[in-house]
Amino acid sequence: MDRKSVAGIGPRRLAMLRVALSQMLARIRPIRLGPADERPVDVLLDVDREYRAKVKAKELRTIGEAQRTIVAETRGVLAGQRVVRGRERECLSVYERAGS
Repeated sequence: MDRKSVAGIGPRRLAMLRVALSQMLARIRPIRLGPADERPVDVLLDVDREYRAKVKAKELRTIGEAQRTIVAETRGVLAGQRVVRGRERECLSVYERAGS
């Protein structure tokens, strides 16, 4: 579409729009992987347990790759358990299998 065909868009406004659009596009983050492309929840929970033990022993180890937040759940069936935020259903399955 030619810029002259849009009423109210002069050269100055067009320049401002281009700068704004350029800045917005520069901030786009890569698409996150879906749960199917990530490590299994039981692996994440094992890493979390190992990490917390090493922190306690002052042997801090960190991980890279895709990041997830693991928290102590405060509500529901998983209250008191460590869970991978956003993947609570998978965590429940892991804990149910472990209890069997």
